[in-house]
Amino acid sequence: MNTWAIIPIMALSIPLLAIWTHHKRSLSKGFGSAGAEVDRLNAVISEMHQDMTKLKDRVSVLERLATSEDRRIAEEIERLSRSPGVR
Repeated sequence: MNTWAIIPIMALSIPLLAIWTHHKRSLSKGFGSAGAEVDRLNAVISEMHQDMTKLKDRVSVLERLATSEDRRIAEEIERLSRSPGVR
């Protein structure tokens, strides 16, 4: 191949290389913001999981109270359910 043919090919490939690297950089920036969104969503999911665990614990306590054989607890629950502001 003639060396004179290599010069125009190199001259044309430099702008193509610049366009390609710019495109790759813009793609990686887009994924960076998506990564931040994923981190935010993971934090929300973690918070919801903690809330759900707390609620499960509360329901467990309520189930034990509701099925308890102790009349004092049953009477207390009944009294609290009839009090104003509990609805």
